[in-house]
Amino acid sequence: MKVKTELTRRELYLKVWKKPMVRLAKEFGVSDVSLAKICKKYNIPRPKRGYWIKLQHGKKENIVQLPGDRLMDKELIVIDPHANNCKRQKGRHASAVLKNKVSVPKRLRQKDRLHPEIAKALRKGLSDCDENGLGKFDNSRLDIMVSPKNEKRALCILDTIIKAMEKRGYKLKVAKQGNIRRLHCKSVGRDCFFEIKGEKIFFSLREKLNQIKHKLTPEEQCKKELYGEDWYRKYDYIPSGRLKFLLVGNWGTCFEKIETRTKPLEDSLPAILKAILKTADSFKKCRIARKRREREWAKKRREEQNKVKDQEKADDLMKLVNGWHKAREIRQFLNETENFIIERNGGYAKGSEFDEWLKWSRQYANRIDPLK
Repeated sequence: MKVKTELTRRELYLKVWKKPMVRLAKEFGVSDVSLAKICKKYNIPRPKRGYWIKLQHGKKENIVQLPGDRLMDKELIVIDPHANNCKRQKGRHASAVLKNKVSVPKRLRQKDRLHPEIAKALRKGLSDCDENGLGKFDNSRLDIMVSPKNEKRALCILDTIIKAMEKRGYKLKVAKQGNIRRLHCKSVGRDCFFEIKGEKIFFSLREKLNQIKHKLTPEEQCKKELYGEDWYRKYDYIPSGRLKFLLVGNWGTCFEKIETRTKPLEDSLPAILKAILKTADSFKKCRIARKRREREWAKKRREEQNKVKDQEKADDLMKLVNGWHKAREIRQFLNETENFIIERNGGYAKGSEFDEWLKWSRQYANRIDPLK
């Protein structure tokens, strides 16, 4: 009976280049197609068709080097012969592990080695609640806004999420003072984030509010009769006891998980962890696409600017050419006019009106001639 095989990415790469895929797949107890998909998932190069036949005939073939990938090199690949398909053949630190149950402690204890931000929040507790009955942890930079009833529970959930992400190599980071992000939405007000694949993933834990009809006090009833119905608020908001976890990007909430009566937020932690990783991937794709669009726009702007400059240079050139043509025509006309006067009148006196006009015309021709 075949059992699970655990090996690193490097070990699988060496095995793939030592034996043909069909023989190696039989040793693992899986099909060669399934093994090929595993290699593709972990970016492990495989020999091309005809590689082993050429080796048998003494021909040398180049071995493709294993591409470097720090995250994948840390994972331990588990090849399970009893898995239904290749999608279940994943490493211990891959996203499939997020389907496993993540246990949340029922209470917080200092001996459990709490995260420093959670320990800070636990030390002082919630601040004074607002008009809706929700409070914040003023001495912590985590974005938590819950009622006193859910204070310890919210900290337990966030502590579990932070530890689970740190096990996967993504530590919680805090933005430096004076370098806090500026979001286009008001749903998150703190500055703790996970940095995944170069992307900052901000998160928030809030308590959902229930909307109830506002009951007027006797004083408000009197004011209503005096000023009408538009001046007072029609609804009140009270804590519902249900928590919701949010992931926030530059343009608003991109993921929201709200617990229900039948499924508490503790049971949704694997989905939350998976959503954090997926959000990082989508942010990275958006950032790459945005940079590509910016490069295209910059290229178009440069082309338009070059067109404008070329047009300006062409206009200047045509002005010079037109000036040169006009100066040439004026000089030719003046010479013809001077010859005509000399032939008809036998010459003209210096200082005469015609002589002064001729001098001024030639000076004007020199002024508009670019060669002069």
